[in-house]
Amino acid sequence: MGKTLKLAIILFVINFAIFAIGDALHVNDFVLYLFILPVSITVSVILLIIAAIKNARNNYLAKDVVQRKRSRKKSFIILGCVAVGLLIAYVAFMFACGYKIPGRDRHKNWPNFPGSSNPEMVLAPIPNLYIYNIEPLQGTPYYLVHFTRDSVMFNDVNTGGRELQNFGIMDNKGNFKIEYQKTTIEFIDGDRIIVKENAYGHEQKLPETCDIIDIKTLTKTQDQINKIPLPATREEFDESYGTEQGQAHFKEKYQTEFFRNLSGVRSVESGSYYDSSNYRGYSLYKDASGKLYKTTSYEDNSQLDMLSPQAVGYTSVKNTYGAKTVAPNIKQSGESIVLYNEANGGYSSSGLFYEYHQTWLLYYSAAIGKNVTSFKLEGGEKNNPYTTFYQLNKVTQERDTLVFVADNKIYKLHKK
Repeated sequence: MGKTLKLAIILFVINFAIFAIGDALHVNDFVLYLFILPVSITVSVILLIIAAIKNARNNYLAKDVVQRKRSRKKSFIILGCVAVGLLIAYVAFMFACGYKIPGRDRHKNWPNFPGSSNPEMVLAPIPNLYIYNIEPLQGTPYYLVHFTRDSVMFNDVNTGGRELQNFGIMDNKGNFKIEYQKTTIEFIDGDRIIVKENAYGHEQKLPETCDIIDIKTLTKTQDQINKIPLPATREEFDESYGTEQGQAHFKEKYQTEFFRNLSGVRSVESGSYYDSSNYRGYSLYKDASGKLYKTTSYEDNSQLDMLSPQAVGYTSVKNTYGAKTVAPNIKQSGESIVLYNEANGGYSSSGLFYEYHQTWLLYYSAAIGKNVTSFKLEGGEKNNPYTTFYQLNKVTQERDTLVFVADNKIYKLHKK
């Protein structure tokens, strides 16, 4: 048996022993698979290469001139075949891991969004306005908008300014019809929007009032928010009705027509489409006549849930803003290409992994009548750009202005 083969067997046994001992001792997977074994295997390969080179050199020196010439020719052929084989194996491995060949930009003269390829058309955002969420007000040309005019607040890495966002009602041309400068909480109840100041503790004014906005006329009136007349304090409820039997007795004793007819008023969504949960608890209620109520504190909800189970909570319907492009006048124009590949590897619960992800270059065009402008977008999928478009109005004539939301800004596109 040759010395190189013996060394290979010994090194294999050593590496297998390292793996077996590490697994038996429950060495951390990250340390074992991404540090100890890679180092051990790398050292073993280097030792094998050195031994193979020494063995080949000794064999070469022992030959005569003719044999050395044949040996060199044979070595070149073998090395060439190995190099080609390794290259093919590497390329096959890359494609097996998801690598895609980048394409050639078909429209080099098109700018990236928000640029415009047509010098006769103007594409510009409304300055100093950043959109968190926008929701159509059904049956009207208006939109409920959560926004800020402070770029620093909007780009805050911790909260994104969500705790201090403003509320307003906007028309489909991007003009505010109603705008609140203070932070508020909003609710929608049929043909009315209810807006109350977001105040707590000593900041809260009593009796608490709210604005009632008629969604058809946008006229504003004020109304009072009443406290729900719960029959017991939290302590009394916990002490006297804490058991299952006690709770049944509590409901039988105190549930009146008022509680049976009480209903919840749903909140206006202020978060994005990507919020994980779509279940909401009510924080505002109304009786049969439309009179508004709220609990004194969150701790009172256990009583209210028992007396008015129909007003516990609801499943919200998320709008399409931010989820996908909803813009009849902005469409994908031509087939996307792979811009570049990015490798990603590591260790997960299913083991080691190595894969490629693509950044695509997508082509889009916006049309107003016969006027068309185009631009490019990047995306993580072939037909899914990072930027989505949410169109606010309908345009048909060449002199119309197209209004849409993209990248949390409201843009207007029109002919010069």
